[in-house]
Amino acid sequence: MSLLSASHSTSSISTQEKFGESFPLIETDTIISSNSTIGSGSWIRRGTSITRSIIHESVFIGFRCKIATATIAAHCQIASLTHIGRPNGPPVVLEEAVWIGAAQL
Repeated sequence: MSLLSASHSTSSISTQEKFGESFPLIETDTIISSNSTIGSGSWIRRGTSITRSIIHESVFIGFRCKIATATIAAHCQIASLTHIGRPNGPPVVLEEAVWIGAAQL
């Protein structure tokens, strides 16, 4: 598994030709904390915030989601406006290939 460790708080990676090969696609206005990792082939949409989390490969996270203290296994899909975990809460784990609908808390 290839993971990208975030080294700064705001990312604007747009490497469309590498998407799905070895890099995640992370849209602008997305915040990824330095203690989070993003797997290859994952797509993180605009306005999402990820803190203290591990996102495995081929995960889709929609617009304006908040992910905190979570481990999200490969091939999960999370629709827009979804909140998973709390910054200082207990860890949340999503197993492989889970789908979560829009605006879930």
